[in-house]
Amino acid sequence: MNKNTFKYLILLTLISLSPLLRAEEVTLWTPHPQVQHDLNLMAQLYRNTSNKPVFTAKLVFNLKDNVDIHQFSPSSGELKRLITFSPLIAGPTPHQPWLKLAKSSGLLQLKTTLFLNEFKEENHYWLRPKEALRFEKTMNKFFKAMHLPTRDDYPWSALIQEEALKIKEILKAKKIGKIVLAHNALAPLLKESADLVVLFTDDHHSEVASSELKKVFQWVQRPEEVLFIFEKSISWPSNLKGGSFDKVRSVQWAPISSFPLRSLRKALEENL
Repeated sequence: MNKNTFKYLILLTLISLSPLLRAEEVTLWTPHPQVQHDLNLMAQLYRNTSNKPVFTAKLVFNLKDNVDIHQFSPSSGELKRLITFSPLIAGPTPHQPWLKLAKSSGLLQLKTTLFLNEFKEENHYWLRPKEALRFEKTMNKFFKAMHLPTRDDYPWSALIQEEALKIKEILKAKKIGKIVLAHNALAPLLKESADLVVLFTDDHHSEVASSELKKVFQWVQRPEEVLFIFEKSISWPSNLKGGSFDKVRSVQWAPISSFPLRSLRKALEENL
């Protein structure tokens, strides 16, 4: 191979790689652990769809999956650093009240901040196919404004829909007709397939009503039809343990994780 041929091959290689060389990585910041998980899964699905920059999502604070996002409040020093994080995916503000303070204090770059106030926290968009699709469409509008990759087939919410259908199929196949939840995150999805008792509401710290306990006691007289779904961050009531309650099948899951519905589906497959 002569020198000119070698130079020509190098030039062709650089031309073929030029889209990759231009595709720098953009960091999307968020104060919500589940938004981080969902954006990073989207990033994998949207990668290589164009020569636009790829993106990754990171947390603005050192929050873990087991942190109660409803109760978290950043320090004054952490708040002051918010102005350095852009683009920022924030909210919903009703459940993160410190965001209102940050906004009114000029600590956010509003031109590159997306507030998710249209998504109510109690709806848990990542656990409901219709809400998931709405979230992905909202994010695609934001991606377009930020010159990031977009997809009009919405593959992330399609995965949510797929897992939701599998969960319903498992419950039907196992003849589960009644479900007791530690927390109402799954209620909108599961009530499409079964009767429900939700022991705790969305504030995570409610008392269990006596009427709910009475209903559960009646249900467990036929334990083969009942399923207890434990949530890792919420204690199960002591008066729903022992005796006939121990005959009920159960699974444990966490609503904040890399793919919550998939982990729930696997837990059902392994334990039912």
